[in-house]
Amino acid sequence: MTEYQNIFSERLRELINNQRYTQVQIGEKVGVKPQAVNDWLGGRSYPAVATLIQLADFLSCSIDWLLGRSDNPKVSKPITPEAAPLTRRPLKLISKPPDES
Repeated sequence: MTEYQNIFSERLRELINNQRYTQVQIGEKVGVKPQAVNDWLGGRSYPAVATLIQLADFLSCSIDWLLGRSDNPKVSKPITPEAAPLTRRPLKLISKPPDES
């Protein structure tokens, strides 16, 4: 387990315990099976980006704090309903740079 996986697991466990949620409730809220939540808590996997956003919004914390990139758990700006669909779109990779003509 990497340092960031360990921090993520610890902070997620802290939030779930402090807010008295079960793994089943978290899974239902973000659309995954309880086993996936268990894997996150055990440091065996990470949620997908869109799921991570939902998780952070639901638990009222910043993604940076949850991933160990900040010591500030406060959310600076939640995702607006208008921007939410953008987080669910697949990213398009650019195969070649545009022509410079």
